[in-house]
Formats: sequence, C-alpha cells, structure tokens
Amino acid sequence: MSETSHKNPTWQQAEIDFLLRNGIVSRPQQLQEFNHVKSRWVYRTLREVLLTPSGHVLKRFTHFPGRRDHRRVWLREHAALTRLEGFSAPKSLGFITVRHADAKCTSVLYAREMIPDRPIGRVDDTVLEKIAELLAQFHH
Repeated sequence: MSETSHKNPTWQQAEIDFLLRNGIVSRPQQLQEFNHVKSRWVYRTLREVLLTPSGHVLKRFTHFPGRRDHRRVWLREHAALTRLEGFSAPKSLGFITVRHADAKCTSVLYAREMIPDRPIGRVDDTVLEKIAELLAQFHH
C-alpha cells in the first residue's frame, strides 16, 4: 500500500473539543477555513502543517500501520516553547493524541500561536545586536 493511497482521516470529536477549548475555533465549521500549507511523508507518518484564521499553527502527525516515524517532535517543540515563555516566542497550547477507528491510525494534533511577520531580508547592525541579545537570553 503506497502512502498516497492513505486518505487524511476525518477530524475526531476529541480534536474538535481541543480546538474549541483552546480558542482556536469557536465552532466546528471553521475547520474548513484552515490553510493547509505543507504535508510530507516520513515512513508511514503523514506530517501536516495548517494555519488557522485565528492565528494559530497546527501540526498533525498521523501514524498509519507499518513502519512509522518514532520521533516525537511535538514533545520537543512544546517543551522548548514552554521554556521560552515570557520571551518573544509563540505560546505552545499543547497536543492531543486520538485514534481514528475509520482509518485504523492514530494522530497527534499539536497547536501553538503564530507570530505573524515578514521574512528577514537585509539585517542592519541594530537588529543584529537585538538578535544577539535574544540568543544570549536563550542560552542563559
């Protein structure tokens, strides 16, 4: 069975409740408004990134039967953003694991705030000093 034959599982009620509880959506119909920006396969794990109109980043890791990606990147990202709380970093809202009986797979849905901005272009000395100070704070 090829990876392309797997369909994205439907949203489970536990995932919808998680999104409602964290203020990412105010009603389930808003799931259709998510901007699906990236998806890729790592072994039998489908990794997806979605942006929401409410200013959140969702990462969904769907594990299908067979060899799978065992790296739990959502745990590392959540731990890192939790440690950076109080700095100019997005807030992690946590994650939820659900079982999809219809697709015979499990998913982890991870959510964090999005800090909108534009890509870095030319960096002048004052911005470089601020970046250096921020990096020093991280390492402290």
